[in-house]
Amino acid sequence: TMMLVSPVVTAEDAAMNPPSADAAAIDLFHRQHGYARVGDLRELGLTKNRIANRVQKRIYRRVAHGVLALGKPSQNIWARAMSGVLIAGSNAVAALWTAAELHNLNAPRDRQIHVVVNASRQREPSPELYVHRTRYLPSEHVTVLNNVPTTSLARTIVDCAGYLDSWRALRVLDSCSPSTRTWQEIHRTAERLSNGRAGVRTIASATAPDGAQRMRSMLERHARDALRACGIPDGVWNYTITDEHGPIREVDLCYVDAKLVVELDGLAIHRS
Repeated sequence: TMMLVSPVVTAEDAAMNPPSADAAAIDLFHRQHGYARVGDLRELGLTKNRIANRVQKRIYRRVAHGVLALGKPSQNIWARAMSGVLIAGSNAVAALWTAAELHNLNAPRDRQIHVVVNASRQREPSPELYVHRTRYLPSEHVTVLNNVPTTSLARTIVDCAGYLDSWRALRVLDSCSPSTRTWQEIHRTAERLSNGRAGVRTIASATAPDGAQRMRSMLERHARDALRACGIPDGVWNYTITDEHGPIREVDLCYVDAKLVVELDGLAIHRS
């Protein structure tokens, strides 16, 4: 939860700070999970003296140079990510393990907030914030999740894969259910950013149009290898069964000619 303090406006600064500026500032803090840049507050119409007065009265709290918090913001991942993005600079976006958590991917977690900036100079990491740099961050690699600027799903998967071995990279890939368009974007991004890294090369290969069939889980990948090792011919993975009315459902593995369906389920299913 977020503790919000109603602003106290004196008569002399009321003329310099119209009520609309106060309301806009509160709205900005709410939309940004309790944080805002001083420059953005100034653009909304709050004067430098008014902002300083609120800091002195502890209505605002300085969290870094040029970044303020309203009251005591939540410390959930969204608030922490937004704070890191604002502290890192105007072109920063949540990235790597932080972005993976925001995208709900099965990737390693890190207490540090990771952001990336499109710049040639890298800031020193702090115990709370790690700022990565890149010279390649096109607009299509950036999205907004719950008002937090974040690397896109495709860029996040590829960035994480650069720090992982092949199997762990595939685990990240298998934890999402992207559309065909996003699947293609993952492949293009991996091809563009592979740079010899094993995990990224694996992602590029797994998502290639002529590559291995698309898998939904690591269990399916292990099962495919086990079946091949036993000399069992390949079936069709994640096959959609249809009838005259259209699709019925997708099955894990289908041997179409034999009219045989194989389902692979782990503990998440068998516990229920």
